[in-house]
Amino acid sequence: DAALKFASLSSELTNQFNSVLSAEDIALYGGLLGLASLDRQSLQSSLLDSTKFKGRLELVPPLRDALRHYVRAEYKPCLSLLSSLLPQLRLDIHLASHIDTLMEMIRHRCIIQYFIPYNTASIVTMAQTFGMEMEEMEATLVKLIGEGRMPGRPRIDSLRKMVSTESVRNTERRKRREMEGKVKKMGETFVRETEGMILRMSCLDHGLVVQNDAKQRTFRSGGTWGGGGGGNRSQRSRGGGVGGGGGGG
Repeated sequence: DAALKFASLSSELTNQFNSVLSAEDIALYGGLLGLASLDRQSLQSSLLDSTKFKGRLELVPPLRDALRHYVRAEYKPCLSLLSSLLPQLRLDIHLASHIDTLMEMIRHRCIIQYFIPYNTASIVTMAQTFGMEMEEMEATLVKLIGEGRMPGRPRIDSLRKMVSTESVRNTERRKRREMEGKVKKMGETFVRETEGMILRMSCLDHGLVVQNDAKQRTFRSGGTWGGGGGGNRSQRSRGGGVGGGGGGG
């Protein structure tokens, strides 16, 4: 992971390439990537408590505080501090083209982490918590749910402006219905294949063979042509005396 790579860089390497990448740059890149990709425990252990990275974070106090707020699940001040860094970040030659995507990833991660402890949450309250318009928050939730990133398969009640996860009972019912559908499909397939197998075996036992021809279709049932009784005249004539004898019988 890129965030962990930045966090593991030694101070000696920074001193050798300080004309290309400063210690402040490493703190910015590692901190932002960590917020976008790492969970709270990994952020605490790999960035905030890291002896190598901790000193660099002191060079960027707003980012250091944003990381601490995120670890404490204080998402609104975290995002507010990151927003204060945006003018500086947009001037960075490496980050400028990626900062909007990174900020969106961090915001989405904060929303997902915020919702995890709840079965039901108010979209209005969430919008106020994250400093977003209610319509923007609802659209964001729709996107996250559609991508399967929200835990618990939540649903949005647009009338009440609520987002709720499935209850344990509804989850069990849904899984039971899915299993019943799979079993029913397997049973239908088994019956169809069994009937086909029995039909083929019966045909072989009675010597019944169906031959497709471009000009005519001939049926042979193991006996003589006359024995069939229903054959046409051309077929009987080709059978010679045998066909006639069968018909006389």
